[in-house]
Amino acid sequence: MSDKPPSAPPIPAGWHADGRGRVRWWDGTSWTNKRAPLAHTVPQAPSNSVGLTGFVLACVAFAAALLLGALGVLFGLVGVVVSLFGIAERNRGARRFAVAGAIISAVSVCVGIFTFWLAWTS
Repeated sequence: MSDKPPSAPPIPAGWHADGRGRVRWWDGTSWTNKRAPLAHTVPQAPSNSVGLTGFVLACVAFAAALLLGALGVLFGLVGVVVSLFGIAERNRGARRFAVAGAIISAVSVCVGIFTFWLAWTS
């Protein structure tokens, strides 16, 4: 058994931050004179998953309203609430799903009430 401590794994060649807002090239054995500004990442636009969820709920609510009536009303009300939260999100580009979800959900509530009323009176 050897008395030498294990050596650290070698640092791979590549660009590494130098602590001064720049990066410097390490060739695998020594630093070179190659330097570049530290690249800043551009933040991604937030997704509109709430608005998309509201839209999907609205589609399910419409189908349920046509077939089942009362269940369509319930899904429609949930779809309206979720879609309104989606409209309130800051991502303007994807807000269209939330607006469409709110409209379809509101129509689903009306269709569900009408379908339920038709089934109740017949």
